Amino acid sequence: MGAVLLLATPFVVLAQHSVNSLTGVTLFPEGSLISSKVVTRQLSRADGTKDIDVNFVPTSINYGVNRDFTLGVTIPYLRKTLSTLTFATTVEGMSDIILAAKYRYFINNYLGGTTQFAVVSGVKLPTGDTNARDPLGALLPMPDQLGSGSTDYFLAWSGSWFSRYSRSFHVSVLYKGNTEGDRNFRFGDLINYNLSANWLVYSQPYPRPELYFGVELNGETTRRHEASGAKVADSGGHRLFLSPTFHFFLSRNWNLEGSIQVPIFEDLNGTQPEENKPRFFLGLRFQYALGK
Repeated sequence: MGAVLLLATPFVVLAQHSVNSLTGVTLFPEGSLISSKVVTRQLSRADGTKDIDVNFVPTSINYGVNRDFTLGVTIPYLRKTLSTLTFATTVEGMSDIILAAKYRYFINNYLGGTTQFAVVSGVKLPTGDTNARDPLGALLPMPDQLGSGSTDYFLAWSGSWFSRYSRSFHVSVLYKGNTEGDRNFRFGDLINYNLSANWLVYSQPYPRPELYFGVELNGETTRRHEASGAKVADSGGHRLFLSPTFHFFLSRNWNLEGSIQVPIFEDLNGTQPEENKPRFFLGLRFQYALGK
């Protein structure tokens, strides 16, 4: 379970209105959005030979160039505790930085709401360390390192539908193509797809608090990794999650959000660490206009 699998849509914020799904929304002109999350995951191999505890803190900074174009950078901090039959060790530090751009190419405002579509593209830079070692001094396998050691690219499409009855629906799909990196290792290409629905359940006159509840279906499928050109048998597969979410808008600037991703389907190749507990997301966003 390497850094490559931690690139999912929630970490490329770009003016989100959904916790785990990209949306068609962009920031207002000269608007800025700072977002940070705490993500926890626990994985275990069925044969009991390896456990992984992951704490992931991605911080995103976004800027609205104009009403339809948003730029963003995500700086992730990663901590992994690896336990095997022979050793236990912890690696932590900066993972791979993500640069992204979002362009909203369609918006249609009408009496009952609005429909918006956008495309997202970006690059993941090899800024995370790939030289961590176990207590015996041996290099850890590439999937256990903080970074992938490669420059990778992604392209996504997202759409949003907002209703005047305080409902919203979002859909997104993301493809990430990976290149060969350190130690002649290439992580498998990834496809991430998401469906999201949100409902307003509590509100006070703007700009006072609003509370939204939602539910999402989040999937990710990954091709097998390659080591020196050969396929890695115990890698790649398909995961699907059902995710209750919430958004609590504390004010016009502050937003608290959270999600629990419950694994409902796994089809992995070979013997790999599996999701034995739900993933937990808790984040805080601060949005403001420059010069105001």
